[in-house]
Amino acid sequence: MKKQKTKHSSNTKLSSILRKAIRDRKQRKMDRIPELPLHIIHHILYRLHRPKDITRITIHSVQKFKISLSQGSFNLNNWIHAVINENVKELEVHVDLKSHYLLPNTVFTSKNLTSLKLHGCKVHNNIIINLCNLKRLWIRRAHITTNLINNFFQGCPLVEDVRLTHCNGLDYLCISTLNNLCKVLLHECHGLVSVNIELTTLVSFSLCVADALECKLNLAGCENLKSLTIKDPNLTEKLFQDLIINFPCLEKVVLRECNRLERLTILSRTVKKLSVIRCRLLKDPVIDAPYLSTFEYSGCKSMHVSMLQISDLHEAKLHLQTKEDGFVLFGELEWFLQKFKESGGWKMVVSSNKVKNITIYEEVSKIQHDM
Repeated sequence: MKKQKTKHSSNTKLSSILRKAIRDRKQRKMDRIPELPLHIIHHILYRLHRPKDITRITIHSVQKFKISLSQGSFNLNNWIHAVINENVKELEVHVDLKSHYLLPNTVFTSKNLTSLKLHGCKVHNNIIINLCNLKRLWIRRAHITTNLINNFFQGCPLVEDVRLTHCNGLDYLCISTLNNLCKVLLHECHGLVSVNIELTTLVSFSLCVADALECKLNLAGCENLKSLTIKDPNLTEKLFQDLIINFPCLEKVVLRECNRLERLTILSRTVKKLSVIRCRLLKDPVIDAPYLSTFEYSGCKSMHVSMLQISDLHEAKLHLQTKEDGFVLFGELEWFLQKFKESGGWKMVVSSNKVKNITIYEEVSKIQHDM
């Protein structure tokens, strides 16, 4: 009883101090709460127990609100209603519980929200969504059906950045009417079998397919795409070539764990960054990209890349399969070093599977000495 009384007394005292600070702030017509670190603001909100105090703290102060819950029976609805009513612009709800948290409907009719990030949350499938100013939509670890994501797209006409991570229930994704959308990330959405996007505004696309799942990808209408990242165990050379032929402005390509990809040919005057990460069957890729400046490779096979007209290369990151003694032979890198000769400044980062150290080279003579 004594401990409970002490705790209640402490909370009452804190609330009294905060109410006095709010009154003083009003008298001075100043708002110092935004100057506090975000985790301090969250702690203050957590300790308040009167709804009026919550409203007073958030007004004119909290434009960005994040709340996380991993245990206990905390009533999130009160907090979310409070910040929505006070016109918060960026809302992030992170829930790590056995069951997903059902978001209140007021979240999806806010005219002030510009960013919504949800983790471990649940949304009614047929909910009416009217987020007319939302620009960023990130959903992680949620059950998202095709019907629900279409409701989001219809209710978020200005959205620019969509990311779906570790979601299930979504089988088909089709986007053709979001004229502001410029970035899409789909990461291991289990059950996703088809992606069809036709938007000239799209500049960045990333797809990470869950193991053993085949996902048909059509980006034929995305002619202004500049960044493409694919992690797909079913990607073949033909599928890749049929895909990139649609992107005349492509500047960055990342291929990760595309284990059916045996050959790779890139002929481009726009590609500046290329990463090939753990594509197990890939042999002797051919790269003709005169403006390639950054190259990254990680694999279990020896590197013999045919690089034609590469004159602007200044950075390379190589993670190579080493010999039994743990060293990479200089002969295996000599062909690669020749590509740096025409440009003045360059950097090569070399690591191996047997040696944990990462070595950065900027002179050929040092590489020869170490090898």
